[in-house]
Amino acid sequence: MRYAIWFLVHLILVIIGFTGVNSSLIIGLVGKDIASGASASLVAAGITGFVLLFHNFFVDRREQLLNNLYDTGMRSAFDGRSVVIKSEYATRLKSSSRIDVIGFGLSSFREDYGDQFVHLARSMKIRVLLLDPTFPSPDHSYADQRDIEEGSPKGTISRDVEAFIKTSSAARASYPDNFEIRLLKCLPSVNYFRFDNELLWGPYLVANQSRNMPTFLVAKGAFLFDRLSDHFEKLWSSSELSAPCENLLGTK
Repeated sequence: MRYAIWFLVHLILVIIGFTGVNSSLIIGLVGKDIASGASASLVAAGITGFVLLFHNFFVDRREQLLNNLYDTGMRSAFDGRSVVIKSEYATRLKSSSRIDVIGFGLSSFREDYGDQFVHLARSMKIRVLLLDPTFPSPDHSYADQRDIEEGSPKGTISRDVEAFIKTSSAARASYPDNFEIRLLKCLPSVNYFRFDNELLWGPYLVANQSRNMPTFLVAKGAFLFDRLSDHFEKLWSSSELSAPCENLLGTK
């Protein structure tokens, strides 16, 4: 409505401006020079109003879209994850009291923080969901299938999972209630890394490695954070969708 009123007012200014320059009544009252100058000013004011109208319309539209996106909980987006946005993880790890993670083998997390697992587990609760390299069978596992989808050598994810379990063994032994790992009996649909009231997540796409996938930062307080957090909890708590990593160790 306000855009319509704005448009109408400035349209009237333009019409008066064009009419006034040719009005014998106005020219007779104020003179041709003043009438011409006033008319030009009115036309200029009207045109300026149109420019501002269209500018504000598109700015308001963009602002509305951004507000709608913000209301979902989205705060930022990145063209990659893990090593690509390492600082985003490092900054949040310093102040978090809990982290929840979903990944295939989490090789980057292990390589960057494996030697700090004991230290981290001392002050925060860590829950990790990795892909079970033996499910549904050792010879035809989801892990090997994902290696094919990423274009990696067969066995890459399996070795990463086993390495993560081994690297975290001291932390899990020292702080069993603070550092836990479960193995997924399903292919993860998203990569997920929660730090208290924020989380980084992104889709898994074929023909490229996970670290090169787009990643989004989401804050607590909106539905997207709740949906993703609930997704993690359901995977973590279901005996049909995940199992303790000790089950894998028992098969070795």
